[in-house]
Amino acid sequence: MVLGVFVATQVTNWNEERQAAVRRDQIVALLVADLRDGQGAQGGFIRDIEAGVARWQESFSAGNLPPPYYLRIEGSDTAPRTWETLQRMDLGDTLDPVTLFDLGFYCSELDGVGVKYVRYVTFVENEILPNLGRDPSFFYTADRSALKPEYAANVERARDFGRESNRLRIWSNCLVYRLEARRTFEQSCRRANYRLEGMPELEAAPILRIIRFMGRFGQERASARARGFRAVIGQEARCLEAHFAMALTRARRPRLRV
Repeated sequence: MVLGVFVATQVTNWNEERQAAVRRDQIVALLVADLRDGQGAQGGFIRDIEAGVARWQESFSAGNLPPPYYLRIEGSDTAPRTWETLQRMDLGDTLDPVTLFDLGFYCSELDGVGVKYVRYVTFVENEILPNLGRDPSFFYTADRSALKPEYAANVERARDFGRESNRLRIWSNCLVYRLEARRTFEQSCRRANYRLEGMPELEAAPILRIIRFMGRFGQERASARARGFRAVIGQEARCLEAHFAMALTRARRPRLRV
C-alpha cells in the first residue's frame, strides 16, 4: 500500500517535471525565433544605412547634390511586442530571475529605439519627402559645401539608429546563447558586455568600423571644398574607398551565423 502511494507520487512528480520541461522548451523556442528574426531585421537596417550613406557620399564627392540619405522601414515602424504577450504567462517557474530581467531590459531598449526611429522618420516624412521634387540645392547650404544643419542632423540620426541596431543585434545574440545554454549565468548580458562565459565571439558589423571615419571625412571634405583644395578631396575619397573595400572584405569572411 505504502509502496503503491510512493510510486504514484513519483510518477505524478515525473509527469509534472516533464510537462514543465516541455513548456520551457516551447517558450524558449518562441523567444529564440523572435530574437533571431529581430537579428535579421537589425542586420538589414545596418546594411541599408551603410549602403545608402555610401551612395550619397559617392555622389556628393563627384560634385553632385543628391538628396540627403534617409531610411524608411517597410511595414510597422516598431518591433512586434512579443514580450508583452509572454508577460501574461507565469514565467517565474520557467526562466531564472536574471534571464527574465535580461529579456525585459532588452525588450524595453528595443521599444525605446523604436520610439527614436519614429521621431527620426517623422522628420523624413514631413521635411524630406515633400521636398524631393524641388531643386536639390534646397537641402544644401548657400555655398553648396554641405547639407543644411537640420538635414545633416537627420542623416546622423540614421547613423545612430544603425549603431543602436547593431548593439541590439549583439545583445539578442547573447540572449539566444543564454536561453539555449540550459544553464544559469550570474550576470545579465549587458553587465557581461554581451559576452557570457563560453560564448563565441560575434564580429561587429562593418558600419561600426567606418562610421567614425565617414564623419571625419565629411567635415574635412566640406572644409577642403570651401577652400578649393580638390586634391585633398580626392585623397580623402580614395582613403574612404579603401576603408569600404576593407570592411566588405571582412564582411565576406566566414563568421558566426546569427
